[in-house]
Amino acid sequence: MRNLGKFDAAYRNSVQNAVEREGTSFVFIQPKKLKDRAKVTAAASHNLRTGKTNHNVDSEKSHMNMVLVDTLQAKSGKDFRAKLEGLYASKDAKIKANNVLAMEFVLTASPSYYEGMSQADIAQWIEVQKEFVAKEFGDNLLLL
Repeated sequence: MRNLGKFDAAYRNSVQNAVEREGTSFVFIQPKKLKDRAKVTAAASHNLRTGKTNHNVDSEKSHMNMVLVDTLQAKSGKDFRAKLEGLYASKDAKIKANNVLAMEFVLTASPSYYEGMSQADIAQWIEVQKEFVAKEFGDNLLLL
């Protein structure tokens, strides 16, 4: 497995463009391992905004969040977990204690990066992020 701390050239260029554009802006990816079913459910509920959310969620801006890839077409955190478990069962995957069941990634940039960007600029940034993640994870990418 590749070290997630080492980004390929396209992603490094995306980060460099953010820094050059604003001087202090950053584009980043934050990975998190999810090792138990409850954490998978909670993360999916949080990301889909279908359950109780953390205090750091600005609910007035939640409508701006986007699901970019949704292979499982989950409607809630519980639905995502059930479909993920069904996928594992269809592959005859044996789930052992302390296995990583899923990886959660946040792809974003500092607020100043988006200032003055047109919808076309934002759409292009999104496409770069999707291409990077698809290249890194291929068919393992279920929800982004």
